[in-house]
Amino acid sequence: ADSRGESTPGGVSHFRNVLGLKELMESTERRFKVVFAGLHQVQRFGHISNVPLVHGGPDILVGPLEPLDARKLVVEPMAALGYRFERPELVWRLLSATNYQAGLIQIFCQELVRSLHSRRGHSQTVPVAVTEDDVEAVAASDSVRSRIAERLRITINLDDRYRVLTLVIALLSLNDSYGTDYGPEELLEEARNRWHAGFAELTASQLSIYLDEMVGLGLLSRLPHKKRYAVR
Repeated sequence: ADSRGESTPGGVSHFRNVLGLKELMESTERRFKVVFAGLHQVQRFGHISNVPLVHGGPDILVGPLEPLDARKLVVEPMAALGYRFERPELVWRLLSATNYQAGLIQIFCQELVRSLHSRRGHSQTVPVAVTEDDVEAVAASDSVRSRIAERLRITINLDDRYRVLTLVIALLSLNDSYGTDYGPEELLEEARNRWHAGFAELTASQLSIYLDEMVGLGLLSRLPHKKRYAVR
């Protein structure tokens, strides 16, 4: 709404509110700060020309955790509760099931702690070992799987194009045994075959914006230094 032109004595003004906030930030030497937070709609502001937001500071994408940060989120709270993983591989197994997403990690670990606590006897010494059977039992839990699936479903359904692209790349990956990555041109052709009206006017370059948003949301991974994408 703020991007629409508004008539003023000096002509047409755009982004009056955003510019006012920007001036307030600058006049206070950045002691006053504004944060625009949201989902993919906010991310798209960076691709619009003449948006004064780009001068305020860097974009900070809150997506899947880096591997070491994700490992800390699992290991340190579990250790504080008196639990230690028998092998490091068990932590990575847990993280692969949760896609390195903080919210999904908490769902998994909440059930893991509940399960461990229910079988932990008063006589057990601390730390209590977390075994492969413990992790696999939670990974196979219908309750945990359904909660994780629901979180992913909410993300996929943010945009109809997300949903089509997710299903297209999942189908391609299944057929290729998850051994291949895909370029925007190939994915655009496949998406048009499934939903022509939704992708007819998009170019491969425009589709890359959607694909990069899906990387940020933890749905896809992008190969370093390449415009190639795969299931995360």
